Amino acid sequence: MEDLQKDRLHFTNKSGMSDNDLQAVVNNLLQAKMINKIEFEMYRNQRKLLISRVGTFLDNIEKKGTIVVEYFYRTFEGINKHAHDQLPSKQKASEVHVEKLKDDFVYLTNEGGINDVTLQQLVEALASQQVFNAVEKEKHLHRNEELHRRVTDFLMDLTRKGQRSCYLFYRALKDSNQALYTSLPSSATKYLKPFQHC
Repeated sequence: MEDLQKDRLHFTNKSGMSDNDLQAVVNNLLQAKMINKIEFEMYRNQRKLLISRVGTFLDNIEKKGTIVVEYFYRTFEGINKHAHDQLPSKQKASEVHVEKLKDDFVYLTNEGGINDVTLQQLVEALASQQVFNAVEKEKHLHRNEELHRRVTDFLMDLTRKGQRSCYLFYRALKDSNQALYTSLPSSATKYLKPFQHC
């Protein structure tokens, strides 16, 4: 809900949400039964200015609560990832999680870092979140190279993919290997608080 307050002005600017974005978002929300047909028609009514329709839409989904707001953000990311990544609420997260992974990189690729079992668990978890497609998943799961090389390539791919991928990596690592997660150089540093609030 805090993200929506941070992003409100950006969404109502021309570069925030286009008419096509709004149409696609409300189509998705209607199909997911998160808005009704009356709301759907109101948001699509092109006799009203786009800024007015976007503002009304944001007011209403905020009233519907956290689940609807989170669904909206996921939907908007799928529809227009570039615009999603430019949102004010996403800027800090982008810097935090990519930088966090860069700081932990050497530790994770050293002996005692990510082992074969943990690597497999992480790849599976991230593939289920659409971080990796089927080809990328196969590449990371079935390679006849030494572990250090496979882990290095895996982490490099995550870094290139940006903040969402890095955030989901840390969430998956925490779930699959709590001991490794808490031993990371970044776990007791400035990164901890932003990670908890993502």
